[in-house]
Amino acid sequence: RNTVMDVLHALFYFLVAIIVLVTVHEAGHFLVARWLGLHVVRFSVGFGKRIAAWRDRHGTEFCVSILPLGGFVRLYDRRDADADAHAPSQPLPTPFAIETVAAEPPPNGIVSMDVLKPGWRIAIALGGPLANLVLAFVLYWLVAMIGVTVAAPRVAVVPDSDAYRAGIKTGEEIVAIDGEPTSTWPRVAMALVARLGDTGSISIDTLAAEGERQRRSIPIDDWHSTSTDPDPLASLGLGPAYVPARIKEVLEGERAEAGGMQADDRITHVDGAPVAHWGEFAARVRASPERPLRVTVLRAGESRTLFVTPAFDESGEYGRVGAAAVDAVGPDPSVRLLRSGPVAAIGQAAADTWRYSALTVRLIGKMLTLSVSPKNVAGPITIAQVSSDFARAGVVEFLMLLALLSINLGIINLLPIPVLDGGVVVLNAIEAVRRKPTSAWAEAATARVGIAMMAALIVLVFYADIARWFWPGL
Repeated sequence: RNTVMDVLHALFYFLVAIIVLVTVHEAGHFLVARWLGLHVVRFSVGFGKRIAAWRDRHGTEFCVSILPLGGFVRLYDRRDADADAHAPSQPLPTPFAIETVAAEPPPNGIVSMDVLKPGWRIAIALGGPLANLVLAFVLYWLVAMIGVTVAAPRVAVVPDSDAYRAGIKTGEEIVAIDGEPTSTWPRVAMALVARLGDTGSISIDTLAAEGERQRRSIPIDDWHSTSTDPDPLASLGLGPAYVPARIKEVLEGERAEAGGMQADDRITHVDGAPVAHWGEFAARVRASPERPLRVTVLRAGESRTLFVTPAFDESGEYGRVGAAAVDAVGPDPSVRLLRSGPVAAIGQAAADTWRYSALTVRLIGKMLTLSVSPKNVAGPITIAQVSSDFARAGVVEFLMLLALLSINLGIINLLPIPVLDGGVVVLNAIEAVRRKPTSAWAEAATARVGIAMMAALIVLVFYADIARWFWPGL
């Protein structure tokens, strides 16, 4: 489906995203370590063979390695076999006295990982995730000041859908979901994503054109708990009210092309039922995998009848035909520019960082408890494709994606897996409570467990990516 240029475009923006996020994360560890007077032996972006390297005046080697799927900082530790080769010639500057930082001050005054107090090791471990959250805050702050043009979430409702039965009407604006204000479509999407795997009901507040506000409730039961890449909005029967049922692009080799669909076709009916907007057509396609649909289109002023059979999508649950809608058109009074001044943007950025951090924690918890399918994790292939799509959408959209990825990277690193920052925090917290160092045997054992857990996680991520793109429905 992708041309060589598409692949190169995706690869380029994937590398940009990964390099920025990893560099900021490792810089968090680096800055805290330097602040404590601890020598950093190496600061690496990527793994494997080094392709570029340089040293600063303190002897730290900064390098870029050939495999850009992570990074690390190596901190000076007298217990390492080659410690003498990397030892600094003199103590590094620090605002603290050596007794404040070290549990057992070394005779030469040079701070080493083995003498640091557990609390300071925890501070170094938390420096990386904290840097990712700070980056997200800064990016959201920039986005708020640059401004973004958005359409208020004014909906079109698919007949006989859950939203239709709840009483939501086409043209109404979604102003809150479960009490959470939803001024934009991304806010609507995030509020619905937060309910994945839940049982109960979704509360949706809408505002009619004449100003009447109403609250409707839609029941859910293990909502999309087994779905891969679910579309919560469409599954409720909702879509943007200003996206017409006109085709912008037909993907090569897909069912839409096989059925005779062409760009600029205006879809008027499906199986004899009128279609007013793209959401109605998309909903009928999603509900009809491997079932022929009689689609009436208007082409160059002439009505034509086509027969299109949707294929199963990547989740193996819903239908898809491989056609994209034109962008929203027409007079939409809800389109507006959201922009804040430097001071007001601070509060908005803090709220966005908190909101998406809380959502990430909830979703990770649901995946761990299997109330949401673990197949929804995104690996390098998915991140590359999404990075490319957002970069094409514009600078602001790409910055927002970077902020969300940075939050995810920071929070995932706080998981209590020994080789991650969260595991380091747990081990040092145990040491602080016990008031005695962790034995070398225990450190080695936990490291092996952590490596095994990370290997399993990597296998899951790559399996989900490969299945999503190459074996839909698995």
